Amino acid sequence: MTDKFINQPADDWAKRNLVRAIEIKPLHNSVLSQILVALAIGFVVLIFLGIPAGLFYGSTVRYATEGWSSEVSRGFTLGSIFLLAFVALASFLIFYVWRLRRNQVKFLTSEGIFTRDGKKRDWKNLKYLDFKSVQTEVRGNIFLRLMTRAMYADVQKIKVEMVFADETTAAAIIPPLIANQREILELLNTIPAERRFEG
Repeated sequence: MTDKFINQPADDWAKRNLVRAIEIKPLHNSVLSQILVALAIGFVVLIFLGIPAGLFYGSTVRYATEGWSSEVSRGFTLGSIFLLAFVALASFLIFYVWRLRRNQVKFLTSEGIFTRDGKKRDWKNLKYLDFKSVQTEVRGNIFLRLMTRAMYADVQKIKVEMVFADETTAAAIIPPLIANQREILELLNTIPAERRFEG
C-alpha cells in the first residue's frame, strides 16, 4: 500500500503567508482592448441577428403586399433557421467559457485554494505547479491579431496549473489575464512544491 501524499510544507507556508485571502481577479484590460472586444461582439451579433431580421422583414412586406406564398414561407423558414443557429452558437460559447472558468482559482487562503465553481483544494494535497506558455498568435485576420495583442499587452503569457494528489480532481488554474499578475507569480514562486515548466 502506497503512502498518501501530504505536502505539509505547503500547508505551513499558507498559514504563515496567507493571513488574509488573496482574490485572483480577472484583468480589466485597457480601454482599447475593451473597445475591440465590444466591436467584435457587436459585429457577430449584427451579422447573426441582421440576416434573420432581414429575411423576416422581407417576408412580412411580401406577405402584406402579395399575401401568403411559398416565397414568404421560405423567408420565414430561413430566418428561423438563422435565428436558431445564432441561439445555439451563443449557448455553446457561454457554456464553453463557463467550462473554461470553473477550474480557475478564485481565492488563495490559509485554509486552501478555492476555484470559481466553489470547490476547495487543500494545500496538503498540492503536488506541483506547472507553468505553461500560452500561445496567443493569430494568423491571417488583422482585426483578431490587434485585439489579441491589446488584451495581452504587459502580461506574461503564462498560465499556472496547480496539480493536486487527488487525480480525479482537475488542476486549479491561474490564467495569465489577471490583475497583479506579477505579484501573484512572485507569491507562487515561494510555495514549497515541485515546479514544472512546459513551454
